[in-house]
Amino acid sequence: MSTEEIVSKLQSMGIAFEKEVFLREVEEFYSAQQLSENWFEIFSVSATNRDEDFPWVAAWVLWERLCFPNEKELIIHNMRRSIADSYIHLKKIDEAKRELDSLVSDYPGNPWSYIAYGDMYWFGKNIFKDTSKAKEFYERALLFAKDEYDKKAIEERLEDIKD
Repeated sequence: MSTEEIVSKLQSMGIAFEKEVFLREVEEFYSAQQLSENWFEIFSVSATNRDEDFPWVAAWVLWERLCFPNEKELIIHNMRRSIADSYIHLKKIDEAKRELDSLVSDYPGNPWSYIAYGDMYWFGKNIFKDTSKAKEFYERALLFAKDEYDKKAIEERLEDIKD
């Protein structure tokens, strides 16, 4: 079922679902089960027979879809950065570059794709240290950085290059 279909069915069962309220409730409850039990307490839920479990399943599915949509993507991105870092430490630079190229290609809007590439050139030892390439990747990362933490991490790296 789509998110819209789940919400519609919850509403047809007497559960007044609002996304903003749901996202606040996720912070209050430890599990989707607790959240769905709360629905049974505060709403006149008309769930019978097979539908009795639907609010619990709906809470669980919506919890996953609405609260953690980017978490899996972030984990995969970080794992792939770790693979590239491993290649760098093993001095397998061609493999590291391939992984970093792939990371940039698959996650072009994530500034940490470019930061990882810049770090290879900035923190690299002897053979592959290239300050101008590091600066180029950090400047590209800055174009995609949205939050202050990311911007600060990039700006610090750029400052270090100047020194």
